Amino acid sequence: IPPSYQEEYKGLVSKSIPINDSVKFQLIILAYREENVIEECIESLINQNVSPDEFEVLIINNCSEKQEFDNTEIIVKETLENYKYDNIHLINVKFPKEIVGAALAAKFGMDIALHRWKGYERFNNGVVAYFGADNIFENHFVSEVLKTFDMPSKYDMPYQLNPIGLGEDSIDILMTH
Repeated sequence: IPPSYQEEYKGLVSKSIPINDSVKFQLIILAYREENVIEECIESLINQNVSPDEFEVLIINNCSEKQEFDNTEIIVKETLENYKYDNIHLINVKFPKEIVGAALAAKFGMDIALHRWKGYERFNNGVVAYFGADNIFENHFVSEVLKTFDMPSKYDMPYQLNPIGLGEDSIDILMTH
């Protein structure tokens, strides 16, 4: 981040959404012109078989220039309109064109996730994951990730855990200490 933009960037992070240090698992969904896939992604996260208090979703909408405007924001808001929980957040951000990109959007999502955990007593037990808006999650996805992190000794390798599930539904989880 260029020095001339650092203060503004810090302000964007701290003003985005209030601190919530009780959530263990944060999914960061990176979105840029995702109007064709974002609704299914959100629906799959709404239909998880764990309490919405167990996880949080930060949708980082890396907003397009006006001439490239799409309906991602509108679709997210409409999809969440009747959702009664407050664990899925839309965060629209528009970086200066000189520094815009997927890497900066990912960094922004991580910075917000870490800011949300300010004061989290068991910080090392938190999980942050990145996904694209084109992912559709099985309804047991969050519970499997939480279960894996609650019992890491069950696996042979302490830092690279075995895939969850079978076939195309599997994921690898990398733990850092």
